[in-house]
Amino acid sequence: MQRSKEEQLQARAYAIWEREGCPEGKDRENWELAIKEMEGQSPPQVDKGPWRTPQESAAS
Repeated sequence: MQRSKEEQLQARAYAIWEREGCPEGKDRENWELAIKEMEGQSPPQVDKGPWRTPQESAAS
């Protein structure tokens, strides 16, 4: 069963919220970022701090 665009946006915004560490009060930002990602626009670059994934470390 195919999900509606609204359901896809909800799922994407939720995934962004989880990825960001479940911060409170960023509902609107997460929703707008989900829209941009689904429309194929580049999301804004986020400072990841000094932490890197093993894949990022290997690419350096």
